[in-house]
Amino acid sequence: MSIEWVPSESVETFMSQLKRGWTVFWSRTWLWGIVVEFSCANELIFAPVFDLGPVIARQSLGGAST
Repeated sequence: MSIEWVPSESVETFMSQLKRGWTVFWSRTWLWGIVVEFSCANELIFAPVFDLGPVIARQSLGGAST
């Protein structure tokens, strides 16, 4: 089974598609709310764990060899 590519008939610039996509994104409060929530969680929780974890392991547990 083969799938044939069919080009779209409308010629729309990348910038107009990007603008339309951002408009749709910002119109859905639940979507950008989740994106903001996970961005904050990544910055406040995961980044310190991934950055400080190896340092604490080296200082307190003897490093990677243990």
